[in-house]
Amino acid sequence: GKAFFAFGRYEEAKIAFTRARDEDICPLRALSPMREKLAEVTRATGSPAIDFIALLEQRSLAEEGHNILGQAYFLDHVHPTIEGNRMLAIKLVEVLRERGIVQAGGVLDDQTIAAIASRIEGRLDPQLRARALTNLAKVLSWAGKVEDASRPASQALSFDVKDPTIVSDAAMILAMYYGLQGDAVLQKKYFHMALNAEPRNPVVHFQIGLQILKKSRLDLELAAAHIFYASVFWGESHRDMLHQILGRVMAQRKRYATAFSDLLEARRLNPDNTETASLLARLGNLLGPEAQNITPPKVSLERYPSGAPRSIAQVHPNKAGRYVADGIWTEWYENGQLKRFADYVNGRRTGVDMTVDPNGQIISRTIH
Repeated sequence: GKAFFAFGRYEEAKIAFTRARDEDICPLRALSPMREKLAEVTRATGSPAIDFIALLEQRSLAEEGHNILGQAYFLDHVHPTIEGNRMLAIKLVEVLRERGIVQAGGVLDDQTIAAIASRIEGRLDPQLRARALTNLAKVLSWAGKVEDASRPASQALSFDVKDPTIVSDAAMILAMYYGLQGDAVLQKKYFHMALNAEPRNPVVHFQIGLQILKKSRLDLELAAAHIFYASVFWGESHRDMLHQILGRVMAQRKRYATAFSDLLEARRLNPDNTETASLLARLGNLLGPEAQNITPPKVSLERYPSGAPRSIAQVHPNKAGRYVADGIWTEWYENGQLKRFADYVNGRRTGVDMTVDPNGQIISRTIH
């Protein structure tokens, strides 16, 4: 259907789309036989019926040049847009007037309809509309329909949104979408927007880290930094998962001791996780006797006067019992962007040392 539609072969596209809907193993829309039965019942009983689909198809044919219904009239797979609901409401009133069920003074012309629409839409709170659109986008993204989710997310951001949570939620969905499209520039733009809205939100940092991991195996330091941030500030119930992911990332970077330490923390938080136990066993074999001396990490945290994190580091006690940087060391801008990432072993920089500008662009990357 999509291929036919792209070539402008609309009749063939409609046949394919209709078949796809009717053969859906989990149908969420009225199938063709249902529409036929409904028409039979209304004819047999003489009940008034509005063929809303035909109404929309006529409008689409006039405005779009085809009668395949999509985002112009529907927010998702079933729910009409404001324009779609307006068309249905007008038709309902016409039918009710024709049958003498309601009485209305004056003519229901375009000018009257426009005035009514303006009055009703004027009552709608833009912030509530933005929240509703964002909630819809989140549900669609949870269902794996990221392309569908991108539309209400974009619409939500078109309002002058005051709630930073709405901005970050919608921006993260758009970052996911553009990541799937392979558009690194727009993905970074929406990551930046999400962080600007909620620079201290650990969920935003986790999602950024996760999306970086899905997109590229070349930016493991960036991914590790954001997941590390989330592991420090997210609730206890999520932290074992975060430390397990962090352990995997550090193992991919061949920082096996740091990876083992994070996995020990994951096991401490959730001793029953068999996957963590399996990963520890594999890494333990790689590390050999060294693994016996590794302990879960502690965290050192410094903040800006505003309370925003300035530096976050993993630390372990040295031979003298003093805690020193050992593992991941990070520095952050006040806007939530990573400023610097470095690997430490027993208080010394050993590994990658990377600096990043306030817009998330890597300035330098050296190895010690």
